[in-house]
Amino acid sequence: ATGAAAASVIILAVLMAALSLVMVRPDQDDVFVVNRSTWIAEHDTTFPERDTIFSDDVLPVERPAGLPTSVEALVGAVAAVLSVGAASLSYLGLGPLVAALSVLATWRLLRGLGARSPALATWVGTAFLVLDGVEHGSFGNFSAGRSWQGKVVFLVVVVPTLWHHANAWGGTGCRRH
Repeated sequence: ATGAAAASVIILAVLMAALSLVMVRPDQDDVFVVNRSTWIAEHDTTFPERDTIFSDDVLPVERPAGLPTSVEALVGAVAAVLSVGAASLSYLGLGPLVAALSVLATWRLLRGLGARSPALATWVGTAFLVLDGVEHGSFGNFSAGRSWQGKVVFLVVVVPTLWHHANAWGGTGCRRH
């Protein structure tokens, strides 16, 4: 990659991080996600066993069914250790970090796939995601506007990173990848 291409992608990553601080794409599960982080931060890093939104730990939890693990739990535990608010850490720490990392992961994937102009493709793809997120089910809804949620972390950082490594491993067969 040229120095200009790398600089443009880093500028895009910073722009996405800043955009994640001001872009709002509310969804019904937003309160649940940040509430889980807040509960864990305020209750000695333990998972809530009952509903904490509507019944103050009286009614059974409605969702999610399954193992109580998530990025939100990690944010709550880190917030408890750092003595900061879990919501602040989610919105002002994790959101911008994930937004920036999503740009870098996409750029790395595109370079690994051999795109002619990976920096330009990263800019175009990122612009599409920012502009596309108006509807609930659109791809852009899982971008900077909700980058503090665990499912978005998985989609925009983990998947491109795994794809990059799988492609590299498939091309070389080297266990290092």
